[in-house]
Amino acid sequence: MVKNSSPMATRARHKARDTLLDLGGTKAISVAVQEFQFVILALRKLDKDESQLFLSPNDFQPLEIDSRVYDLSGNSFFGRGRLTDPLPGIPNTPQWLLFESKPYEHQIPQQKETVKQNVRILALKLHQAQQDKGVLRLVGFRDEIDDKQGNFQLVFACVFERQYPPNLESFLKANAMPSLNLRINLCSQLATTVLQTQTLGSVHKNHPERQLLQAEKQHAMSNDAYSLGVCMIEILTWKRLLIATEPPTMSQDFIEAFRRLSLQPDVGEPYTKYPDQIKQTLWCICDELLPTVAGNKMARLAKDFLTYLDAEEGHDENEAQQYAPSRDKDRRRVAVHFVDTGLKTLRDFQRAI
Repeated sequence: MVKNSSPMATRARHKARDTLLDLGGTKAISVAVQEFQFVILALRKLDKDESQLFLSPNDFQPLEIDSRVYDLSGNSFFGRGRLTDPLPGIPNTPQWLLFESKPYEHQIPQQKETVKQNVRILALKLHQAQQDKGVLRLVGFRDEIDDKQGNFQLVFACVFERQYPPNLESFLKANAMPSLNLRINLCSQLATTVLQTQTLGSVHKNHPERQLLQAEKQHAMSNDAYSLGVCMIEILTWKRLLIATEPPTMSQDFIEAFRRLSLQPDVGEPYTKYPDQIKQTLWCICDELLPTVAGNKMARLAKDFLTYLDAEEGHDENEAQQYAPSRDKDRRRVAVHFVDTGLKTLRDFQRAI
């Protein structure tokens, strides 16, 4: 075969042999194999990692841990940190960030994985949020372990440094009642945020149980619109319903409405033991107090936020609700549509004032 081969073929074989010898001498093959191995390892890591939003120690570095500023609950704090690589709109320079902690017992691997899975799902939803709709920009989530427990932390970009912005309670205390236009604007901003969180599917629908002291879980209207209605009452009247004394108590407006209804107070928790009594009292405030400070239409809208699911449960059947869609089995879609309709109504009020 070699004997019959042409000079051109022989030269080609020699050239190929020399090329292989050169590759071996320059370790090009070894480098190519190593690069291929790196690619395989990276693909395996991507396949194993549950979320691209997870911030490993290589992705994010916390700074000045002693300077962290915690809120009253201790579940969130402002702290400084730095990304290894910048993200769109977020530089890799030291900056203040908002952290929200989700604790777990790090000695229990199953609990850690459960919490991580829940945080991962929440992070994916928050990552889709529009920043001009009241939800902060999510940077990602990370894991932090100390001697006592572990915490998965949602990390948000924010414009605040060291000091928390005032919450609703402190804002109401520090400022005299503003114009109706401003109060409706605040309600509109709040409804915008609730609508976005509903759309993302990230709202925990158990607000009535924790909105007013220890209201029991037996109440069926467990929906985020309820809390929106409660906040609207506080904004429109410019008064807190729950007074942060020791022990906590209800506002005078709430107590007077409770008594006008001739409700029977509980010995241990006079005004907040039974959710149905809370709801009736809030309705009374909407019917009798809100019209004088915000007008009949705003009073009606606030009440509808408290009651729109009750029609499906047989409550308040004789009262047609102007803003509430009914007879829809998909409650999540109903809630989104309802809040969206209420938000449009609020914006109509703003334009009319």
